[in-house]
Amino acid sequence: MINVSNDYKTNVYAPIREFVAKITFMLNGESTEYDDEWITYLDIVEEMDTLSDTLPSNQLTVTLDNTTGEFNFLNLANMQRIIASRPTIQVEMGLVISDTDTEWLPMGLFYLTDWKSDTGAMTVTLTANDNLLMLDNISFPATTVTNLYDLAVAIFQNAGITNYSIDSSLKKISCAGTTVAYNSRNLLQNIGIAAQCAVYQDRNGIMTIKPYETLEESNMYSTYPGLSGLYASSNTYSRVNNGDGMKYLSLDNMYEIPEITLEKSIYQLVVNIYTGTSYTSKTYINSATDGQNGISFTIDNPLITSTSLADKVASWYLNESNYNAVCKVDWRQNPCLECADVVLAEDGMGSEKQTRIYKQEFTYQGYLTGNTESRGGI
Repeated sequence: MINVSNDYKTNVYAPIREFVAKITFMLNGESTEYDDEWITYLDIVEEMDTLSDTLPSNQLTVTLDNTTGEFNFLNLANMQRIIASRPTIQVEMGLVISDTDTEWLPMGLFYLTDWKSDTGAMTVTLTANDNLLMLDNISFPATTVTNLYDLAVAIFQNAGITNYSIDSSLKKISCAGTTVAYNSRNLLQNIGIAAQCAVYQDRNGIMTIKPYETLEESNMYSTYPGLSGLYASSNTYSRVNNGDGMKYLSLDNMYEIPEITLEKSIYQLVVNIYTGTSYTSKTYINSATDGQNGISFTIDNPLITSTSLADKVASWYLNESNYNAVCKVDWRQNPCLECADVVLAEDGMGSEKQTRIYKQEFTYQGYLTGNTESRGGI
């Protein structure tokens, strides 16, 4: 969760509130700010996977007024090079505190992937994504690095990414390098699984690889979706507090009762353990399911090169996957909440659920709405 002022906390869930938005568009070395006078529609989808099953790319869609012809890209020099130069779009949303005070929050740094002049040429729609989409198109050559930290650094450097944060725990996990070229995004996914970490780009544009070892302390204890296995001895953690109300999703701020879905559990997990290009397989049974009516899943990751690492990955993966109650909330939204935050959500049945956010959408059209998807225990 992004730190916010007390004034923000007082106003964000008020019956009447006002949000504003702005983007900073950098093209050909020139930075220009566009505010509500230009923005007619803005939508941000941010998503992460704490299990690194996938590496989803955050996406921005923004529609701007073009009655002045400001965004007629056909008039620009080197038109064919615009997308290739990766123009950046920095997005901020602000909560109006008073006539003279607006509290701004970062909403992400995006790279232009599509520029469309809409029908009638009165508006233009820009689509942009984070670095993960670019990494999907960059090949990483064979390397002889010996630990996952150095491998992640090499991937970012090969892609020209200098703004990154990698947890030091990856230095303790050895690897045998890579013998062939890999897709950079897929290789980062393998690193995330082998290191039991999430891989994502944060709101400030920093590529991040980190585990979730601790959460906020409280006198109440409960079971919620957090790391286990390598980083903890059990599934019981200190219950997350409500963050002065910021981490509490109440029915008062929802447009309808949350949709809660119980997904199938993984009852059997197979992990391939590599030696060079060959591998052996080890099977793990999820004792929590007490049956076989679930999913059988295989982790085929060339960075898993020892039985001890396979055991840690399997323990982490099975424990984390047991939190399979998916909660979908359509509500007023709060930009200070981020993916991976653990929140308390009213379920419409008289109780609260602890659940970790994995996907959010923020839709702005002069006012803010959106939805939040999260996973938690029952």
